[in-house]
Parts: sequence; C-alpha cells; structure tokens
Amino acid sequence: MKSDFGSRLSRIEQVLVEISSDVRMLRTLTGLEPQSALNKIRYITEKVLVDVCRKHSVSWGPKEPTIESMVGPLVSKEILPRNQAVLVRTIQTNASAGSHYQESALTYTHVHIAQMALVDFLEWYCSERTSDLGLDIVPESVGSDEEGDEPGGVRFPKRGAWAFTEPPGSASGAEGSGEKPILPKGATGEATVES
Repeated sequence: MKSDFGSRLSRIEQVLVEISSDVRMLRTLTGLEPQSALNKIRYITEKVLVDVCRKHSVSWGPKEPTIESMVGPLVSKEILPRNQAVLVRTIQTNASAGSHYQESALTYTHVHIAQMALVDFLEWYCSERTSDLGLDIVPESVGSDEEGDEPGGVRFPKRGAWAFTEPPGSASGAEGSGEKPILPKGATGEATVES
C-alpha cells in the first residue's frame, strides 16, 4: 500500500503519543521558517535518542544528551542500526546549522531532507517500541513518479510529497478534503533546480 509523507507521520503520531505535540508544533514551524523547523526536528530526534539510551542503559557521558553524544554509544552497542545512524546524522548535519547564524541561509530543502530522515527514523523507533508489545507497525512504502520500484526495491516519494500535511478531518484541513499540505506562502511543494 502506498502512503505519502503526511500519512506516515500521522501513523507515527498515533503510536508515539509522547511526541505528538512536538510533531504538531513542527508542522506549524515548517510553514513559518526553516531554522525553527530544523531546531524542532533536532529536538524530536534527541528526545527519541534519550529514550533509547535510557531503555538500554546506554550512557551519553558527562555532557548534555545531544545527537553527537548519543549516536556513537548506541551504534557501538549495536542498539542503533547503522542505517538508522545515517538518518540521525543526516538530521544532525541539516538541523544543527538551524540554531546558528548562517551567512548562506538554510532553505526548505534542508527542512525536507531532515523531515524525511526524521520520519524514517521515527518509523524504526515505532517498530522497536511496539515489538515489545506484540504490535506490528511496518512502515508503508512511498509512491514514486514512475510505475514500479526503483533499484533495490526502494520507492521514492512523489514530487511535492515532502511537505508536512494535516491528517484528514483535522481542524485546520477542509472538511472531508483529505490531506492539505502546509507550505510557506508561495511554495508549491515542487522541487526546483537552479542552473
């Protein structure tokens, strides 16, 4: 079954109630400006990593619990799979800059990259959390522009599917209209490449 980004995020919110308010705030911040959205993405990631560390009694050392201080110990103890560590480091690379002055402003491209990594990471976290309860939360594949799978069986998102969306029937969406993308003014959700 195909699923878009907003549907995947809504499924995560239903399972991870403890971060649902953070995800709702991220949806709002995504429509305002990139730096705030990137900071919230980092915050959510660190909140999840703290829980994983505590659950497995992994120390992040004498420092604050940051992505930088938690990823290494979790990978070395084989708790965080390497493919998930890559996603977390993608979030780190894109989101860390959001809290510091940048001569070249961060853009919604940085937010989209960090969002996609966050959703994949949260789906892994959901599956880890729910497997202990005997539940099966399996990430749904994301549709592609082309028919069929890409090489390796991976399905890539359709253009424009990276923006956060409100779940059907939500207060901010039109009644019965399905999902409504939340984008900055004038944004279409389509990727553009400058020459």
